[in-house]
Amino acid sequence: AERLATRFGLEPPGYRWRAANPLDGRSYEQDSGPFSTCAKWGARTDDLLGPGKQLEECFPAETLDQRTLVIMTMGGNDIARWSREFHPAFQKEGLILDLRNNGGGSIDSWIVSQLQRRAWLYWQSRDDENIRHNQQLAFTGHVVAIIDADTYSDGETMAEALKRLGIATVIGKRTAGAGIWLSDRNRLVDNGIVRAAELGTFASTPIENKWVVEGIGVTPDIEVDNPPHATFKGEDAQLAAAIKYLEDKIAKQPIWQPVVPAKPERAKLSF
Repeated sequence: AERLATRFGLEPPGYRWRAANPLDGRSYEQDSGPFSTCAKWGARTDDLLGPGKQLEECFPAETLDQRTLVIMTMGGNDIARWSREFHPAFQKEGLILDLRNNGGGSIDSWIVSQLQRRAWLYWQSRDDENIRHNQQLAFTGHVVAIIDADTYSDGETMAEALKRLGIATVIGKRTAGAGIWLSDRNRLVDNGIVRAAELGTFASTPIENKWVVEGIGVTPDIEVDNPPHATFKGEDAQLAAAIKYLEDKIAKQPIWQPVVPAKPERAKLSF
């Protein structure tokens, strides 16, 4: 906040705005001059997530059921977050994957494999109206991914996979272009390390053969920028564009719901 105040010539927020109440993690003062905060426990990313975690006084009630899964890196903690946040939402009509500021890791294949699951078989018990599908936890809705210039390394690899495999429409700005793999095994004699790129990536199909991501980045399907001043005021044009795209997509292409066929007659009584 102090850096923003200096940059834009604003009065910096006071001490009570910057200090958190140890009982609930909320700022002692929500507003201080031009600055407002809705953060809880240090502005965790899950302040922006679905029901029960969004702050009602900062978000309209009608938006509280919208689901945005924020993936900050691509490591073990994010596997846990994915399991915790995605599985309860797998029956939603739309899903936004926020890959902005994603610092990379190595779990892109695992997440992509979850999103590649397809419902192909259905069952229903005699005394239950609910229809369940196989493969379990297959997401049948529309998917959007948001990227920016700080989407990095394995975050870029995942964005490229979502785009190339037709899993998601990608919105935002071109990524960093640092998507190259390395092992960190090139140790020096004193056990120090100079990280060096080792494994370049290329796409190869019968109609295309080229190097991807490194030095190029991932280009979004729909380019949307977050202007600095609007962002400073709390606006998020990229997230708004993702939500608008999903709303339009769901309206034009409603998610198909399976229909139970007529019960077959397996046996007939004859006298």
